[in-house]
Amino acid sequence: MGFKLKDKRYLKNIDSNLYLYVHEKTNAELLFFSNNDINKSFSITFKTIPYNDNGIFHILEHSVLCGSEKYPVKEPFVELIKGSFNTFINAMTFPDKTIYPVSSKNDEDLKILMDIYLDAVFNPKLLTNDNILKQEGWHYHLENINDNLIYKGVVYNEMKGAYSSVEEILDMRINQSLFKGTSYEFSSGGDPKYIPSITQEEFISTYKHCYHPSNSFITLYGDLDIDNYLNIIDEYLNNYELKDYSTYKLKKQLSFSKSTNVYEYFSEDYENKHYVAFNYILGNNKETSNIFSVDVIDELLLGNSNTEFRKYFIDNGICEDIYSYIQRDRLEVVYNIVLKNIKNEYLDDIENIYQEQLEKFINNSFDKEQIEAIINKNKFTIKEEVNKTSSPKGVNYAIRSLRNWLYDENPFDIFEYDKIIEDLENNLKNNKYESIAKKYLLENNSKCTVKLKATNKKTYNDYLSDYKNSLSNNDLDNIILETKSLIEWQNSEDKKEDLNKIKSVEANKVTLKNPYKATSVEEINDIIFTNFDINTNDILYSKLLFDITSFNKEDLLYSSLLSNLIFNIGTKNKSELEIHKDIEHNLGGISSNINIFKENNSENIKIKFVINAKNLSTYTDKLINILAENTLNQDFSNKQTIYNILLELKLNLEYKFKNYGHSFVNNRVHSYQSKQWYLSELISGFDFYIFVEKLVENFDNQYDEIKNNLLNITEKIFNKNNLIINCTCDKNISEHFKLHILNYVNSINYHKVEGNSVIPFVKKDKYYSEGFYFDTLVQYVGLGFNIDEYNGSLLVLRHILSFDYLWNNVRVKGGAYGTGITINKFGNVSFWSYRDPNLNKTLDVYYNTKKYIEDLNIDEVTLNKYIIGTLNAFDQLLSPLERSTLSLNSYINNDDNSLFDKLVKEIKETTLEKLVETAKLFDLKNKEIFKCIISSKEKIEENKETFSNIFEIK
Repeated sequence: MGFKLKDKRYLKNIDSNLYLYVHEKTNAELLFFSNNDINKSFSITFKTIPYNDNGIFHILEHSVLCGSEKYPVKEPFVELIKGSFNTFINAMTFPDKTIYPVSSKNDEDLKILMDIYLDAVFNPKLLTNDNILKQEGWHYHLENINDNLIYKGVVYNEMKGAYSSVEEILDMRINQSLFKGTSYEFSSGGDPKYIPSITQEEFISTYKHCYHPSNSFITLYGDLDIDNYLNIIDEYLNNYELKDYSTYKLKKQLSFSKSTNVYEYFSEDYENKHYVAFNYILGNNKETSNIFSVDVIDELLLGNSNTEFRKYFIDNGICEDIYSYIQRDRLEVVYNIVLKNIKNEYLDDIENIYQEQLEKFINNSFDKEQIEAIINKNKFTIKEEVNKTSSPKGVNYAIRSLRNWLYDENPFDIFEYDKIIEDLENNLKNNKYESIAKKYLLENNSKCTVKLKATNKKTYNDYLSDYKNSLSNNDLDNIILETKSLIEWQNSEDKKEDLNKIKSVEANKVTLKNPYKATSVEEINDIIFTNFDINTNDILYSKLLFDITSFNKEDLLYSSLLSNLIFNIGTKNKSELEIHKDIEHNLGGISSNINIFKENNSENIKIKFVINAKNLSTYTDKLINILAENTLNQDFSNKQTIYNILLELKLNLEYKFKNYGHSFVNNRVHSYQSKQWYLSELISGFDFYIFVEKLVENFDNQYDEIKNNLLNITEKIFNKNNLIINCTCDKNISEHFKLHILNYVNSINYHKVEGNSVIPFVKKDKYYSEGFYFDTLVQYVGLGFNIDEYNGSLLVLRHILSFDYLWNNVRVKGGAYGTGITINKFGNVSFWSYRDPNLNKTLDVYYNTKKYIEDLNIDEVTLNKYIIGTLNAFDQLLSPLERSTLSLNSYINNDDNSLFDKLVKEIKETTLEKLVETAKLFDLKNKEIFKCIISSKEKIEENKETFSNIFEIK
């Protein structure tokens, strides 16, 4: 079979036997995680070391999946999404590697996925087709001589979007400064300024150098026949000879400057918007004990909103936020502490202020109880690993193993979690945390400081207008011809015989089991108890759902605010620190949120304030104490703490809107036409952001009012009336939980409140649209309407539109990084795009959907593929908690649980005729259409006649 066993070990913490094989001919290494998980995985990784900022490995990641020798279709990756039972399929570029992972529950399906990925990475069409670099990377785009000359390319536009994020720019500058002289100083994703420097020759030679078995790391995971898989892999690897990669090495950074590295970034609102990052190299991942000890120290420093270190900077108005993160997926682990939105007057002296506070923190004795609580939280996380069946563990473990393996260290060691916990506990016993903090933060010379100053000077310019003016008519004609040639290739259809090489199972042979299992329901003293009986490895998952359906708008806004405060502030009896220690020491986690439910076949809305908790069953009494303390003894008298959390919440919402613009426009469009989505926007979207922003701006004047409103809303929320208590665990744990929780319930007030939501909702006028802007180089384009229908054939159509029509027109030809369509069970339809260079062109694509459906002409084999891809969404692995939540939501919504079987039947019975019939539903001339678009200020103003309202995202 071409492989020999090099090493093996049983790893208790992930319940897997690990086998390390080496390919005898090429020295490629393969790591096999053998266990009983039916969700099997394969991945292949190549060491890819950037040598400049052109992002060539990111573009190669996209491009190898654009057709291969055995599968010569333009996008086999998309064909797999269309028609496989994959549970994960993707590719990812890291700062020093590129990984291609896939997962499936079906053995034959995984073999198909694996074979297509192996042929893609070893025999790609990019070697002979220069259109692939043009499409996925960059090209000059000019369709008519009077048009503006522009750059187009999927990765080019993805990175324009990425470089619209201040955090992304900061991370790039950190790498430039911290790793100067090594490969890590370069942008692995690609700087848009340098992506257009890539030539076809460079592209091919770089591919040939790196995509070789001797430079690869392969993983297999799950309950599979290893010999069978090794034979398939050997068929590819055996075509190569051994190649020496001993000199293809990553370098450590050895020299560091003590001076601060200063850069600038553009911002319309540039006053008091500066960033400073303090960055430390901690060593490599084999120093596991020390790395995880820094994790503990980070929790002490910045683990919650109200640590003393964090509060100093926020309370004194030095900056608006301070956060940290550890980057592990590289040769040397990096710890970053970032101060965000620093005020102008503190910018010059910020290094001294920071250093003084860091020394003060470290030179004081650390809180041993808090460290013990943090360690206990880590123990819980390890125990809970077994319940995470819904995530592709094989993919996660593959990435984690590379933290050692890629750098010639033993990949087994990274999974010895018990050893990590033992080291953390020994460091606590021996009082080592202070000395570790001194070593890695105060005395560490492997560090740098990066200052990113906000300016209103534009720093990005592609200079294409000047370049076009410098070209001769002959040059321009050549660009027009090349553009036309690319478009013709993109519009060309793959041969049927090539498409049929990507196999799918036959839909009529597929049997899907309805995942719904009823939760048991009983009523005790007017309280509804529900239990989902399932093995959870001795973990109790619990929910308390307090009914707030009858709340008015202000009450709902304050309820949402409270959900962000509770468990994060002090109470009448305990300080913030004591609350956090209680939670981390005794629970796996506790949080709160608001859920909005819509009853099946009814306009009735139910709104619930939900507390979610998880703990070992032996700590149930501790859970009850924590619940009582935090819900019945609330204290909002700490003015500064409330302000700090409000400010942090505002910044988090801004970050979410800017970095997940496709979700923003999708949700916003739904909110124009649906009360359920309108309420969702009110509690977590832009409407809630406006509420929080006003509270922050007028905090001093409004504090007493805010405090009183929070006290009032707390009393209204924690009410026995219509209370539902849910637990996910086996029956024995459930009975034990019930006894304890009744003690808590008996201490809650009761006041009867009935009725549906009193918050008025008025559907927006026909053609209502909103434009949002911030400092971005791309667009997020949303359009929505209602079709008042929902069936299995529509779901197949959604799949076709997402991965054929929209993919080809918005992503491939338009250059957007992502696009899709959603259709929910209430008939709400929305189109969206992600990091899109276009605005009106994308809208035109949406408007022309009806014509595409009318002209749809696909054969039975292709239709079967789309049906399988649609059924795949109905066959997802669910964790015990996810299964329980599905059941609980069904109970609250009064759902028809036969809908699953009905939809599966309709999906399998979908015909071309049924699909074409749906075209009338997409006749947008006769629809109430709503639009939401995020773009730059210039672009929004250029199209201001399109919008009913325009808003800034600050």
